[in-house]
Order: sequence, then C-alpha cells, then structure tokens
Amino acid sequence: VKSIAASSMEDGGFTLVRRKNKGRGRGQREPPTLLKGTAEAYGSPSGSSALSAEEQEALADSIRASALAFAGARLWLDVCAAMRRSGLPRDAGLVCYGLGSPVHNTSARHQLALLLCLRDSLAPQAPPEVYDPVLGVGDEALLAGLGLRPGGEGAEAMGRGGAPVLFFMPHCDASLYDALLARRQGPLLADTWILGNSLRAYREARPAAEPLPWVHLEAALARVEEEQVEDTFHTTGVFNNTSLQWFRRQ
Repeated sequence: VKSIAASSMEDGGFTLVRRKNKGRGRGQREPPTLLKGTAEAYGSPSGSSALSAEEQEALADSIRASALAFAGARLWLDVCAAMRRSGLPRDAGLVCYGLGSPVHNTSARHQLALLLCLRDSLAPQAPPEVYDPVLGVGDEALLAGLGLRPGGEGAEAMGRGGAPVLFFMPHCDASLYDALLARRQGPLLADTWILGNSLRAYREARPAAEPLPWVHLEAALARVEEEQVEDTFHTTGVFNNTSLQWFRRQ
C-alpha cells in the first residue's frame, strides 16, 4: 500500500493526502475505506492471542488504506484547520491514550487510521506512543508494524517536558484527562494539545454550582482554548464530541 507521505501535499503547514477520486469535491462527506475484518477474523475476543504474520499484514494494509482515504475526508480537513489555527508546531510529539483494541474493535481501527494521519502530518521526531491497558499481544505487534510504539502504563509520557505534545485521546474517561492535566500543571500546560472529548462538556453537563470531582480538569478550564471538530464521519459515535484543545500561557 502506498504510504501516506508518498502521496501528500502541503496545506497550511499540515500534510494532507491527495484524493484518488478527483471527481468528488473537496470536503464532501466521503466515507473512508471500510476497515475489513471482525474480531473473529483477527484472533480471540480476549485480545491475548497473537496474529499470524498474514493476519497482521492484512489488518495493517486495511488500516493504511483507511488512513489514505481518511485524509481526503472533511473530518480530517477540519482537524488540520484546527491544528493550524491553534499554532501546534509541526515537530510536536504525539501520544495516544485510550485507543482500545484495534484487533477486536472497529472503532479503534478507525481511530488508529486517524492516528496515522496525525503522525504523517506532524512528523514527530520519535515514534508516537500508544498506551491502553486493553492492548493485547496482537495489538502491540500490529501497532509496532505500523511504526508506533505501544506498551507501558503511560504515566511518564504524561509529564514529559521540553517540547509541545499532542495527546490524542479518543473517548477517554474524565478521570484520565484529569490525571493528564495533573501531570501537565504549570509551564507544561502551555505545551499541551489534546484531541479528544471536549473538556468544557464535562463542566456543562453538571450544575454550575456543583464542583467537578476532577479538580485538575476544572482548574485547566480557565486557560483552555477549544476548536470543535464536527462529526462528519460515516459511522456514528467514533468521533462525536471531539475537539482540539490547547492552553493559554499564564
């Protein structure tokens, strides 16, 4: 499968991929290539079984093809526009929490395709790190084969300083956002970008007079800037309530 970088063009400082079907207009709601396969096709439901070499390559090819198609879709164009307006540096690090199991979950495969688009757009100096306790042997082999770095419990990456970091956190619990923001307090917060659930939505879902149980999340709201990403993806629930968020310097 042709790599994303091999068919890319520059738009506003971030990499987009040329659409292969030139008859469709830019920005239309065009579903990315459907990721083929089910949990039964790619190993045991427990996630503990390793994939065969043939199964791993077939699934990796499917995800690469989805990423190529994704890059011409409106949702990705909106993400690129938000990254450009936010001032996210091209050499920002990239860390993913809460991906789920791409071997056994279709939504995780779609989110992994978006992660590949982010990786090829930002060109981070180190391979993007992926942390999720549900990752099995097959998941870790698949991610490594796609040029990502899976494994570990992820706390060290939360507090890493020295350069801006984009945290891709698709549908994580509020407690995980709170844990991240606890490790990014002070100067590190201004080097933090989050592509995930809207932090303000957690505040808006509760009465104004009721304190949030996530104290670091609530404190960060005073500095957060947000660019919502409209859910134009063809499968409902994969990218709903998604925003790019970053934080003002004090």
